Amino acid sequence: MSRGGADSPGEKDKDPGGSIGKAIAVIRCFIDGQDEWGVRELAAALSQPASSVHRLLRVLMREGLLAFDPVQQKYRVGMELYRIGSAVGHRMRFGQIAEPVMKELVDETGESVWLATFDADDPRRVVYVEERAPPQRLRQPAPIGRTCGIADDVAGLAVLAFLGEGERARSGVDAARLAELEGRLCTIRLGGYAIDVSDDPDPVVRIAAPTFDGKRRPNGAVVLAVPSHRFDRAREAQFGARVAVAADRLSHFQGAQLLGGAGAGSWHDGLEVIGGLMRPHVSGMVATPSLGGGARNLDELQDGRGAYCMTTAASLRAAYEGLPPFRQPHDRLRAVMNLSRLHLHIIVRASTGVGSFRDLRRLRLSPGLQGFSTSHLFDDLLALARVSAASIRRAGGDVVHFDYPEARRQFEAGHIDAMIWLTGLPNALYRDLAATGDARLVPLDRPLIEAMAAQNPAYEAGALPAGMYQNQPDPVPTLGVRTVLATTVDRDPAEVRAVTQAVFERRQDLVRVSSAYGDLDATFAQGMMTVPVHSGARDHWDAMAHS
Repeated sequence: MSRGGADSPGEKDKDPGGSIGKAIAVIRCFIDGQDEWGVRELAAALSQPASSVHRLLRVLMREGLLAFDPVQQKYRVGMELYRIGSAVGHRMRFGQIAEPVMKELVDETGESVWLATFDADDPRRVVYVEERAPPQRLRQPAPIGRTCGIADDVAGLAVLAFLGEGERARSGVDAARLAELEGRLCTIRLGGYAIDVSDDPDPVVRIAAPTFDGKRRPNGAVVLAVPSHRFDRAREAQFGARVAVAADRLSHFQGAQLLGGAGAGSWHDGLEVIGGLMRPHVSGMVATPSLGGGARNLDELQDGRGAYCMTTAASLRAAYEGLPPFRQPHDRLRAVMNLSRLHLHIIVRASTGVGSFRDLRRLRLSPGLQGFSTSHLFDDLLALARVSAASIRRAGGDVVHFDYPEARRQFEAGHIDAMIWLTGLPNALYRDLAATGDARLVPLDRPLIEAMAAQNPAYEAGALPAGMYQNQPDPVPTLGVRTVLATTVDRDPAEVRAVTQAVFERRQDLVRVSSAYGDLDATFAQGMMTVPVHSGARDHWDAMAHS
């Protein structure tokens, strides 16, 4: 594993015209252009020497990203690129949330449905990412993976019509073109959908309606594709209304997400159960793991990309008050209830002589993924212990950020020496490691525990009980923090009250999937709140107290 630092921005900027940039340009031809390419055709399309393109093709083929047909003498997409695309597509929540909406629209109309996304960070384009086709009819070829200029495509126009003036100015569409489109954009805003007929030999009528995030910012479009020979102009309004309803439902579903934890641990175990308990009370509830942990969950909640989330009391407090790593106060956030307690585990290879937190600086260690609560806690502990990143490197150590399962794989492979996990008790991944005798726990120094609790009252002094894990005869001093179910101030109080009641009354369902939820009683659920409690949750607790 490399210990070297990242390239400097200047070094990164130099390569787009170099080998990496040229290789990416080759791959884009297979995504945005035709399915198969010969060397000379691809060289002509890229305006590059054939010999140079041929070398790149052979490298990409060797890595499995491309494959070669010796009969046709052409290259096509390889299994490795297909695997990468499938994995990335599976991790993108937008497509997963859209699936039931798209299926319903296909069933209603008997026609193909496509999904396009819009990224406000790159407002010049839309990208087609999903399709659903009717089973009994010839599938309309969808431009999956293709990017289209925001003013040059029906999905882009549906988005452009609902952008604010400042966002339109950043879209790269010049003022003359916007003036030319203004009448059409006004019609789209009034009708709620855009319509276009392609110029292909077998023309397709496409009807698009924009989707919105929780703050009513356009973030994509639902597109209905109808072959022109089946399209009746008299049904345009009917089709347009159906597409607009589907897009509106998808917008609602995006704002009705329960954002959960990562790929392992008590958050992951409890996510599906909590989502199931909420679903009868939250229309369109979708439980989705977070790619960025408790802190990212709070950012998404504040920005309207979810309804509820799981986080820690420490992260919730920091977000609400605008403390690092948050850049500004997240004043829309509200607490619903505490769910469980997490404990910090400092795990080292049994052969190391590490006895304290400061000794970790000479090890290669992983404090979880960046953006997750453990990583933020680790940074705070380093600061309190007066240990800098530079001093870690000078001592021969290194800090790398893996998720829990990957950290264990790297630990067992000998690539890292220590793992720091904020997790429920007991942690199954560490329990297995402890049984092998190859790992042990390091106690957290009492002064650090007290300093951390004083700096952030969301953290509590705690201990991993004696005998919790094999070869652990004594309690291990550490820090604890509560897991919190959070929402936003504008959620309907009746809904939040029903959600609070459902999760609390069925808490044994959570205990069955993870013993980490064993502390969940009325006192624990309401205790040590670090931000205001939502009025709906407060109504439930008040009613319980007086019943």
